[in-house]
Amino acid sequence: RTSSCGKEVKHHICVVLALLLHHTTFIEPDFMTNDLFELLIQYTQSKENKDVRRKAAACMGELCFFIAYQVAMFKDAESNGRWNIPNSVIAHMNKLTMPTEDIVVLHYIVKTIENMCSISSAFSQQYAHAQTVSNLIRIVQDSKNPSLVNSAMNTLSRFCRYKKSMASQLIEKADVRQIAAWLGRPIDSSKKGSFINALLNVINMCFTRGNINVKQLLLKDSKFINQLVLLSKSNLRSFTLCKYFMTCYLVIMSDPKFIHIFGTGVSRLPDKIHYISSNTHTEDLHKRFKCLVGGIVYQCEKYLIQFSDSKSIRASTNKAVNKDIMSGIAEFFSIPYVATQSLSDKMIEALAKSLTNVKSSDMYKSIFQILEFLCSRDNITNHTISVVDHLLPALLKKGVTGPSLTASTSSRPGSAKTLIYQIQFGSFKLMTDLLTMVLNEQSVNLGPDIQEQKSTPSTPRQEKNKEHIVNFIVNMFFPKLEGILVDQHNQITKMGIKLLNCIADHDVAYINTICEHHPNVLPHLLTFFDLQHPINNRDNVLLMHILINEEVYTVEQLTKHKFVMHLISMLEYARTYDAIDFYESCLGIVDCLLYMTSKLITECQHPKKPTDHMIQSRNTMYNECKQLAVDNTLGIILSLCKESDIDISETAAHALFSACRLYAETAHPFIEDNVETIYPILTGEFNYNREAPSGKTLSFMIKALCVVMKNRPTIISKFTRPFVNYLKSLSESVSFCRDAATTFVT
Repeated sequence: RTSSCGKEVKHHICVVLALLLHHTTFIEPDFMTNDLFELLIQYTQSKENKDVRRKAAACMGELCFFIAYQVAMFKDAESNGRWNIPNSVIAHMNKLTMPTEDIVVLHYIVKTIENMCSISSAFSQQYAHAQTVSNLIRIVQDSKNPSLVNSAMNTLSRFCRYKKSMASQLIEKADVRQIAAWLGRPIDSSKKGSFINALLNVINMCFTRGNINVKQLLLKDSKFINQLVLLSKSNLRSFTLCKYFMTCYLVIMSDPKFIHIFGTGVSRLPDKIHYISSNTHTEDLHKRFKCLVGGIVYQCEKYLIQFSDSKSIRASTNKAVNKDIMSGIAEFFSIPYVATQSLSDKMIEALAKSLTNVKSSDMYKSIFQILEFLCSRDNITNHTISVVDHLLPALLKKGVTGPSLTASTSSRPGSAKTLIYQIQFGSFKLMTDLLTMVLNEQSVNLGPDIQEQKSTPSTPRQEKNKEHIVNFIVNMFFPKLEGILVDQHNQITKMGIKLLNCIADHDVAYINTICEHHPNVLPHLLTFFDLQHPINNRDNVLLMHILINEEVYTVEQLTKHKFVMHLISMLEYARTYDAIDFYESCLGIVDCLLYMTSKLITECQHPKKPTDHMIQSRNTMYNECKQLAVDNTLGIILSLCKESDIDISETAAHALFSACRLYAETAHPFIEDNVETIYPILTGEFNYNREAPSGKTLSFMIKALCVVMKNRPTIISKFTRPFVNYLKSLSESVSFCRDAATTFVT
């Protein structure tokens, strides 16, 4: 303190003292006298040497931070009374926050205030004077030093945290346009986005406990809203992303119309959201994030429930706002994580009502988008009753009758019809997908009047689900089925067939319900079974396989439609173009027809005299199916016996065996002529891995050979010794075909 002390000595004293304070673990409270603070104030006021001022500012910062830490650590009054920072020091530090101050001194002082405020709210109250706040705002606005700007923004954020009205005052002083400009600043990755993190804190605190007038200023400023949305494109860290979602949530809570804007913005963040939701190291962060997403979802749900009321839709004056909000909800729900968190019974019911009541094509589009995102989640089956009782009937109605669009939907001629068709198709597709998901749920066992052997008893919830689903299928969907099948739009008819196929495949008992209550449906399905028919596709062939297997058509109906001829055409088409999807179904139908023929023959051989109708049906069916036993068709069936798909090869082998039993005059010569082809199929020589076919395939093909041998013994001369030895080895090893192989060898 003596005047004889030189500048260099003062400089080194400050450096040494700052290092000691920085690294010390204990200091006696009595050491903290006002003399030391007066000395540091004197040095920082000195204009003689900037190095001395800078080191004095650093030393003052270390000393103040040490005291602040002691105050925070020792809560008792006795200890706190011994550790304090004089008011003169606080006033002096506030003066040093002037933007015109030396940049290094300014940085030391601002950083010190930031660190002290982070320790205790008491210091925020001491330093948060109007002039200090103004100085810090000017630093954020004008300074080119990123570290200083970050410290100033973090300090302001600390002030706002411990003083309720500070956030509104800060935004008023800085001006809303300036806040928007700050949001647009590039994020400094080296500082981990601390500036934008602190700024979002200030904005969030303004919305949660600030002045309502200031909140309205923010909401009305388009630049602020736009910059907030553009922030979603930035590389936000996980913690900052949570704060950003908090801001979105608070803005949406203030006015639902912003759902559109923020929905569009946050839909760009799926990767980061997935990281938060899946990383175990961010578990606490995920909990907060889940709450924020839940808050936005709740607001969306609240709006959808309000919008779903038909009176609200008619009374709404701002159609554009409704359109934007619905579009925003669709964008928001496009994020898989959000869609998973969004499903609720109320949400599903609200969407169903909205779908029923809206008349705008744009609104339909948004509702369909929302439904597609929500219904693509696996947990949709947790809301089976709401889906079946509310959503599926609404979709069925729109899919069958189409929507009633307003006259202003489109000015172009013919475009209204196109829109209606698109909405019809979209409704039907979504209904098909939803019902398929519900039917495929393992816990739901369906079927009217079915007695099934269940490994585990159904729960009350499963039984209730079953009751509601059966009611929808039998009492709502089936009565509309005939109208769907004769619809002028082929795609809707195809979708109806796909859904019916799914239902029948799940439980064939539904076919009996159709036969009993809706018999007019069956002729339409038979008409579609034609290679040249535009409706014919994989689903139609699969469904026809089920219908033929259930014997719902009479021999007369099949003959009138030339069913066997169409079947052969499809089989030839499938083999020519390798349409694997058709193989199993077409072969299954062939097998069913041959079984029906065999059954009719057996019934006519019964001791009880058959009726004339039975004899006529037998003769007709036998003659019709004879086309299946000609060389060309048998050649296709034989070639399919070597398919790697076991279901295809086994069905083909059984069909071949059935043809040999029924049609000796055509099938037996074919088998005799193709022994050389059959041998490599049985041994697996055609296969790259040289694996023999399945046991059932082997058994059926060997049985076919046995049938032929009984009728045409000359075939034995075509069997080579290795071939016979191979079959002999099968009779001793392969259990599935042991009996057939033994019979052959015998």
